[in-house]
Amino acid sequence: GLLIQRSSQFVEQATNVYGALCNYQDNLNVQLRGEVDKINGYAERLFQLNNDIIRIEAGGIEQANDLRDERNNILDELGKLGNIDYTEDLEGGVTVKFESHVLVNRAMTFKIGMDTDPETGFYTPFWLTDAKKELQEDGTFKYLIDNCKVYDMSRVISTEANTDIGSLKGMLLARGTHRADYTDLQDAKQYNEEVASSVLMNVMAEFDNLIHHIVSEMNQVLENAAVKEGGTYLRDENGSVI
Repeated sequence: GLLIQRSSQFVEQATNVYGALCNYQDNLNVQLRGEVDKINGYAERLFQLNNDIIRIEAGGIEQANDLRDERNNILDELGKLGNIDYTEDLEGGVTVKFESHVLVNRAMTFKIGMDTDPETGFYTPFWLTDAKKELQEDGTFKYLIDNCKVYDMSRVISTEANTDIGSLKGMLLARGTHRADYTDLQDAKQYNEEVASSVLMNVMAEFDNLIHHIVSEMNQVLENAAVKEGGTYLRDENGSVI
């Protein structure tokens, strides 16, 4: 009876720990959505500032210093969120690239969309203007994002390649792609492609692997005792294994 009680408590606590890790994944997912909304908001404001600066400075007499200061501040903030590059033309408008893709120019903004995984609810950032739409049976459209994701997560993360820049990518890496468990450690290819770069997914997989081994070993001990010839452990009054 004591063994059953302690085992039940152990499994309950293990489930709570794993659940807390899942909740942390979900919190990162919500934050990721907020970061993308912030980027899209910055893009809209940069587009407005471009037009205002060009209009004010068109005569060559007045300088839109306050607007330029605001634009510079936004560019600084964007640089914290991802890898950006920007150029200013002769009329004062800037073209801004985010992760090597145009985010805003004098003509328009290129917004980032969020594809939602139907199983996990995890978001994947993609370029809305590049995605094709597929008509569904219910009359809605689904975006095909395979070739227009903001990040190529298969690329090696390194300072030399400038692939380790920005809080948005950091959140995406930390959250990972799915709920990791012990099976993710059994396939080396899957581990290297989906789990290795995520600290959180590594913790989840290693923790689940630990619990899996403990439970498996305990079950094996009980099974060995139950099937032992001539034994009475885990048998009913007729001698049958329970």
